[in-house]
Amino acid sequence: MTGVISLRIMVLLMVIMSSLALIANAKVYYVGGKQGWNQNPQLWLGDRTFKAGDILVFIYRKGEHNVAVYYDEFYYEDCAAPDNATTYTSGHDRVKLRKGYNYIISSVPGDCDDYFLAISPYAK
Repeated sequence: MTGVISLRIMVLLMVIMSSLALIANAKVYYVGGKQGWNQNPQLWLGDRTFKAGDILVFIYRKGEHNVAVYYDEFYYEDCAAPDNATTYTSGHDRVKLRKGYNYIISSVPGDCDDYFLAISPYAK
């Protein structure tokens, strides 16, 4: 019985350690750099490469913009957020990238047209 418990604890520890290793490899990126999530972050995005688990940080004046995250290109073409989008409004938002395309816009009316607040980073 003690051997079974020890084995379970060892397996659990291995799972935790491998999860921590994945988190430790994640990089943190500040979208827009010093400019923040304010105007044309496509220029900042450029040819950067990302991995699933990387964190994008969006800095902006609270109430001025927001960050809507979703995974369906259909809505991105119209710069609209679907009902199932996750929307952040704190002004200091952290988004963990999923594998594949991550569609991120400010869904505040006018932000796409006036400030081009839309990016679609791909995470490997």
